[in-house]
Amino acid sequence: MDGSLEERLARAAEHRKVVPGSVAAAELGERTERFARSLAQVEQNLLRASAAFDGDLDAQPGFDALDYMLEKVGRVEQDVAELRHILERVTGRTRPQPAHRPRRSNGALDAAAERLTQWCDERVPEQARQQVRVEVKRRGRTLTIVERRPPWPTGQGEWTSMSIAQFRLDDVGGWTLWWADRNNRWHEYDDAPRGLAFQALLREVEEDPTAVFWG
Repeated sequence: MDGSLEERLARAAEHRKVVPGSVAAAELGERTERFARSLAQVEQNLLRASAAFDGDLDAQPGFDALDYMLEKVGRVEQDVAELRHILERVTGRTRPQPAHRPRRSNGALDAAAERLTQWCDERVPEQARQQVRVEVKRRGRTLTIVERRPPWPTGQGEWTSMSIAQFRLDDVGGWTLWWADRNNRWHEYDDAPRGLAFQALLREVEEDPTAVFWG
C-alpha cells in the first residue's frame, strides 16, 4: 500500500473496517499486545506485593512492588488512549469517554506535606546536599521522611535511602507517628500521646529524645 501511515489509516476508516494484513490491523495488533503485557505486569506486581506483605503491612518490598505497579497502571492508561484513537480513526466511530472523577483533595494532608517538605529542605544546608539529602515520600495518607546518601566510597551510581519517620493520617483526621527499625519495619512511636497535632509530632522527630529516628 502506498502513502503515509496517516493516509492508509484514513483509507481504512473510509471502509469502516480493519483489513486483515493492513497497516491498520498491524497497528491495532501491536497496541493490543502491548496493552496485554502491561496488564500482565500489573497483575504480577500485585501478586508480588501480596507475597511481600504476608501479614506485615509495612514491608518495604511490598510498597516497592505497588509503586512499580502504579507506574504500569499509568502505561495501561496510555495504551487505552492510543487504542481508542486508532479505533476511532479506523472505524470512523467515536467511543464515549469514561466519566472523569476529580481527585478528592485532602487539605490536612496537603498542608502537612508542604510543611514537611519545607522542613526537610531547611534541615540540610545546600552546600552539604552532595553528601546527604532529607526528602519526603508521599503515598496515600502517609508522609515518610527518608535520608538519602550517595554510594560509598566513589559517590557514583544510585543513592541509597533510609527511612527515618512516617506520619499517618487516619480516617478521622488524626495523626500517628512511626519509626523504622534496621529491617525497615515500622513501629508506632509510643512516647507521644495520641491526638497530637502534626507540628507537635514533627517536633518529636526533630528533637528525637529517644534516639529512634536519627540514632
